[in-house]
Amino acid sequence: MGNFFNQLGFIASTVVDPTGRMGGIWIVWDASQVNVRVSSANSQSIHATIHKEDFEEWVLAAVYASPNPILRENLWEDLEAVASDTDKPWLVARDFNDYTNQGERRSFRPSHNFVRNQKFLDRINNCNLIDLGSSGPRMTWMNNRHGLANIIERLDRAMCNSDWRTMFPEAIVRVLPRTYSDHSPLIVYTQGMHSHTPLHRPFRFQVAWMTHPGLIKVITSSWNDMKNNLIDSTDEFTRRVKEWNKKVFGNIFKRKRHLLAHIEGIQ
Repeated sequence: MGNFFNQLGFIASTVVDPTGRMGGIWIVWDASQVNVRVSSANSQSIHATIHKEDFEEWVLAAVYASPNPILRENLWEDLEAVASDTDKPWLVARDFNDYTNQGERRSFRPSHNFVRNQKFLDRINNCNLIDLGSSGPRMTWMNNRHGLANIIERLDRAMCNSDWRTMFPEAIVRVLPRTYSDHSPLIVYTQGMHSHTPLHRPFRFQVAWMTHPGLIKVITSSWNDMKNNLIDSTDEFTRRVKEWNKKVFGNIFKRKRHLLAHIEGIQ
């Protein structure tokens, strides 16, 4: 996993290893863009101070609350201690393994656990945290069972204190569709949403093209028609493969966006 993140440009990290297949927290960052100082790490949270040029320091708590309610109490005691001591903007995000009301749970077998819901709300209020809300699918976890046994809940969220909200007034949370996990990924945009599709992107050869038998024809025809001139045939191949990608292979990124949009709509 470390090598995987390094290839994405996140060369620094702090890790809490999982126990078997349960738990585990990663904070990864690009050290050339941001400075991260980890102050504490345990099985349920990592606390780190974030500093980026032109911004004041703020604190991030990456949370993976235990499904065991007794252990969850330890997490909230730690969070309340941080809330009472910190004078910095503070963001607390991810899996709390709890929900605030029955509107954040859908099941054919309703669970009227009002005491648990109120306790969770009290913990949030004791830490003076503000729920940032989200766009996208409202429920963030599913038990992957079918029919009457199916349960979906909003277990994941991002919350902050008033100083963090003032520092990042345009911050929003995006819930992505569930694909590989039983949890939905969350993205917190501190500066608001931004475009992921720049107008003038450099040409990139897509490895997926090599799975299509028609690619070799595009390559050989570009080479032969340009009389084996490397520069000219490379330019011609770039032009032809873009057209081939659009008309024959299909834009895999566009197809992926459509598929994820359908999944998100269903969820």
